[in-house]
Amino acid sequence: MRSHRHLLALALAAALVLPLPRAQAEPFTFQGFLEQSGSPLNGNANLAFKLYDAQSGGTQLGSTITANTYLVLDGVFTIDLNFAGVAFAESNRWLQVEVGGTPMGPRIEILPTPVAASARALQGRGVSATAPSSGQVLKWNGSAWAPAADDGGTSYSAGTGLALSGSTFSVAPTYQMPQACTANQVAKWSGAAWICASDGDTTYSAGNGLTLTGSTFSVTPTYQMPQACTANQVAKWSGTAWICAGDGDTTYSAGNGLTLTGSTFSADFAGSGAATTVARSDHGHYGQQFSGSSALRGLSISQGNGTSGSTALIATATASSGQTDGVVGVSNSNTIGSRGVFGHATASSGDARGVQGQSNSTSGRGVFGLASAATGNSTGVWGETASSTGRGVLGIATATSGANMGVFGRSDSPEGSGVRAMNTATSGSTAYAVWGVAASNQGRAIFGDATATIGDTHGVYGRVASPLGTAVRGESAATSGPTIGVAGSTASVDGTAVHGEATATSGQTIGVHGLSASNEGTGVRGEGPLGVLGASSVAEGAGVWGSNLAPSGDAYGVVASTNSTAGTALLASAPTTTGANRGVLARTASSNGVGLRAENNATSGGGLGNALVAVGNMPSGDTLVVEANGTGSAWAINARSAGSRVLSAELTTPGTTGSAVRASVNSASGKAGEFVNVAIGGAAASFTGNVSVSGTLSKGGGSFKIDHPLDPANKYLLHSFVESPDMMNVYNGNVVTDANGRATIELPAWFEALNRDFRYQLTVIGSFARAMVSEEVAGNRFAIRTDEPRTKVSWQITGIRHDPWAEHNRIPVELDKAPAEKGRFLHPEAHGQPAAKRIGVGADDEKPSAR
Repeated sequence: MRSHRHLLALALAAALVLPLPRAQAEPFTFQGFLEQSGSPLNGNANLAFKLYDAQSGGTQLGSTITANTYLVLDGVFTIDLNFAGVAFAESNRWLQVEVGGTPMGPRIEILPTPVAASARALQGRGVSATAPSSGQVLKWNGSAWAPAADDGGTSYSAGTGLALSGSTFSVAPTYQMPQACTANQVAKWSGAAWICASDGDTTYSAGNGLTLTGSTFSVTPTYQMPQACTANQVAKWSGTAWICAGDGDTTYSAGNGLTLTGSTFSADFAGSGAATTVARSDHGHYGQQFSGSSALRGLSISQGNGTSGSTALIATATASSGQTDGVVGVSNSNTIGSRGVFGHATASSGDARGVQGQSNSTSGRGVFGLASAATGNSTGVWGETASSTGRGVLGIATATSGANMGVFGRSDSPEGSGVRAMNTATSGSTAYAVWGVAASNQGRAIFGDATATIGDTHGVYGRVASPLGTAVRGESAATSGPTIGVAGSTASVDGTAVHGEATATSGQTIGVHGLSASNEGTGVRGEGPLGVLGASSVAEGAGVWGSNLAPSGDAYGVVASTNSTAGTALLASAPTTTGANRGVLARTASSNGVGLRAENNATSGGGLGNALVAVGNMPSGDTLVVEANGTGSAWAINARSAGSRVLSAELTTPGTTGSAVRASVNSASGKAGEFVNVAIGGAAASFTGNVSVSGTLSKGGGSFKIDHPLDPANKYLLHSFVESPDMMNVYNGNVVTDANGRATIELPAWFEALNRDFRYQLTVIGSFARAMVSEEVAGNRFAIRTDEPRTKVSWQITGIRHDPWAEHNRIPVELDKAPAEKGRFLHPEAHGQPAAKRIGVGADDEKPSAR
């Protein structure tokens, strides 16, 4: 320890004695000041005191007084010394102070106590006989103690921005702000002083599209849009400005097959005769070409023989292999109702067939219909029958093996249909657009195959225009076994196994409806990259609708299942990148129902066992939004758990400024969050980390709780908060007065802006000196004074908040309870009341258990 004597203040106390030839030493008190490395020493020091008869050298008188491990506080130590047996007479004595065996500077002269009968000397120095006047003190003038004014002996000088005249400080003229400015003036530097002036030094400039005139900005004329246009006019550039003009700059031209006359387009008709439709003039038949302009049929073949087996037309492809065609029907008209092949059985009963095609080739077609038009609702094959039991089209594949086809329809048009079935009946439950029957135990009543390996292909596509119709309905009539109402399969990576579309713009339409009467059957089953894809283009339609009409039991409208360890049983996607769409909308009309229930039935294992995981990738989006549109005690989220946690929220982004949980309410009487523990003494909430409260914090009590400083591993230490009916702030500290017993306490620059109504407490430490507040708070400081120099004082000052927030949010000391709270308690157990009497606990808080 490097110690040195910064200042040793000596207090010599001796008893009054009679003048004797030899005066024995009396005990006296010695006070010193120690520093270590430039700072006041706080701790223990080994002190030693020796008395000599000379300032240097000489002979030690008496014994050495030692004080080991002597306490030193703020650099100050005080000790009583008694050099017994040493005479103090006219001879001077010198005290040597040692710390740790090292002398602390030169020896200190110890003077004898003057005789009480003569007070004409102080420490051996003469005192002037001049009587002092009021307010004067004794001051050493160089030769004697004489009365003089108490100027404190302190010299002052004016620093930057201040001027000193005598003992008066003032702000230097160049630093003074003007005091007589008028409204809206500012302080402006004139070059020599601050003066009042207008605030006109802001410089503005006009950028592109703006014009600056004086201090007024306006839009440059060439950037101005016209303001007096008439209906349907547009803004048009005249070469120098925007003007109102008609929108007539659109240029049209006629392409192939069209003629443009003025603003009117017309078609180039081809062919001969009185044709009124656009068509090519050449169309071929096998071996011949027929053409004409008659509105009747181009070719009509009639068979009048009523004998069974008679045939009006037979087209035979005799090749036993290859893709031969029995009948090819082509219609180039895009008019609705045109047919490539039209078969009409007029008999009103019997097994009449409008068209029957038969091919014996393993790769042939019984009937082949081709509509080569690239646009329009053209039809490759159209079959129609008027019989109540007839078939519009009947396709039979008689081979008992192989992938043969009873009816095969194909269309190369992006809007065409390979096979189109229509039932125009407006009523009846058995009006079927398509009826497929397969007698094989592995056959398909209806098989749709989209062989393209890319694109938005459809194996089977159903559409219905009726608001109560069904686009595709699959029904399995078997009462047992894993029957399937509809099975869809596609090999395309972008294909659709089953696609149902309900195009009606109103009503509860259904894209796909599957129904199975078996308790083990499946109404709709889809397999493939997209097992089932349902689409509806109406606002109230349903892409896929699952319904279970059972009035009781665990009846499921839709069941989703996956066998993959990383699979997803149900994937709902809303791919539109704009709008308030939803991936899943779960709804129940029952007052005891649950709109969405997620379960994890695992009872063991090392996983997390999540019942519901919501993931959102939008940087500023909401991962999960739960709304309660009811009123009263409707809860947006009713979360329950039989484990250790009901709700766990974690914000995983390191260093984020966000919130793991955010609750908001727009009500002066509502609460953004409410935590209730009905158990007496139970914790309503626990916070680990800092807690920020911008409003008023109300509590029944408060304390800090920390690991016990003396036994942190096994104990806690708790202290209660200091309470006050006022919004009180407390400040304190320690200070040592100077040689004149004065000290100034500097407070923060915001102290007076925050506080008012100041109250003071002063406590002297280490002596019986008196202390007082000599100057109250002004300029964010106050001063104290002690009747002894260099006295340590512990100070405390309190203030009442008067900042703007506090002025508008005073805490009422007494407050009547609201009518709904009367008779209830914040802490019912403290008043001998049951827990049900707690405010915030009641019937509205007990929600029924969710299924």
